[in-house]
Amino acid sequence: MITIIRLTTKEVLRKKIFLVVILLTVVFFLLYGLATHYAVEQFNRYSNSLYKLFIYPQLLSLGLYFSSFIVALLAVFSGVGAISGEIDSGILHAIATRPIRRSEIVLGKFLGYGSIVCIYAAFFFLGIVLLVKHMTGFNPGNILEAMGLYILGPMVLLALSLLGSTFLSTLANGVAMFTLYILAAVGGMVEQIGVGLKNSTLQNIGVVSSLIIPSDAMYKKMITVILTSPDNVVNVLSMTPFGSASSPSGAMVAYTVVYLAAVLAGAVAVFNRRDV
Repeated sequence: MITIIRLTTKEVLRKKIFLVVILLTVVFFLLYGLATHYAVEQFNRYSNSLYKLFIYPQLLSLGLYFSSFIVALLAVFSGVGAISGEIDSGILHAIATRPIRRSEIVLGKFLGYGSIVCIYAAFFFLGIVLLVKHMTGFNPGNILEAMGLYILGPMVLLALSLLGSTFLSTLANGVAMFTLYILAAVGGMVEQIGVGLKNSTLQNIGVVSSLIIPSDAMYKKMITVILTSPDNVVNVLSMTPFGSASSPSGAMVAYTVVYLAAVLAGAVAVFNRRDV
């Protein structure tokens, strides 16, 4: 399995998608940093510190919300062709003939891609948090716990992409993954609206979408955790697209971990039955 992990990691670093994601990251930090700088410069003209309590958490959550899209891009595009692409190219035929179990191939690829996604997501998360803290003086809370939740979301997407690659073509898998990702995001917004309107039907739609794919639920849990700090005494983000009007419970986090393990087990089971 270690060989598969090493080869997979090298493959990710060679892919153009990784270069594209790095370029997007640089552009994102430039634009976000400039926007934050000029926003803070404008807000500093106001002496009302309560006003800043409403703005600075939004700047942080805005950066984390849109950065999660780029991290999701890396996770999805890393996994959509992990198995199907190598079957089509014939590479997997050479690997499968060796004394390597198929479970080692699937798990090795997940760990290889996952290590890159985890490092990249951690870098992105800490970069945004430190940038906002430096420019605004806002001190977010529970950074390590929040970072773990931030990483967990794209790891779920990676596992689902890997599962899809065991029985779908690369193109079909990519379309399916982005459809599921958008479904989760829309479901989260519907739940936000439901909480605001006290509409149980809309809230239940959001809960069901979170059970189908819990990536958005982990973002909402993360943003609740990181904004639980002495500097954020008011829940100013409860009714914005970037916050969480209803924070997922610890049981939802446990469900997501079990969900991730079940998806990987499913990927191994499907690949074991596939004729390559």
